[in-house]
Amino acid sequence: MNMAKQIDRVVCPLCMHNYIKKGVKQRFSYFDPKNGFFVLVEEAKGGKIAGTGKGYRGSAKGGGFTVLERLTIEDALNTHRYDDIIDAMKKQVINVARELIRIGVMKKTDI
Repeated sequence: MNMAKQIDRVVCPLCMHNYIKKGVKQRFSYFDPKNGFFVLVEEAKGGKIAGTGKGYRGSAKGGGFTVLERLTIEDALNTHRYDDIIDAMKKQVINVARELIRIGVMKKTDI
């Protein structure tokens, strides 16, 4: 007797994170492109060096993150510090839009 259960996952075409199909519709509508935070500049307190998995020698226990700055896509663009990331995102959005147009899900006039 096979007790395996099929689980459908949907992969985000921008970040490659995958979501269980049941709640994915809400996931793709959370981000508000005009007002949502695209970049969070944070300060790490004690503990590990962010993103490395390595602790500081004699460091204090991790104290979490303090948000120093929140940037929308427009704010990030105006700083020019994230131009390469915005360009990569633009190229992927264009690729996804072209594919949706090719398969008939959307039209050029939808944009």
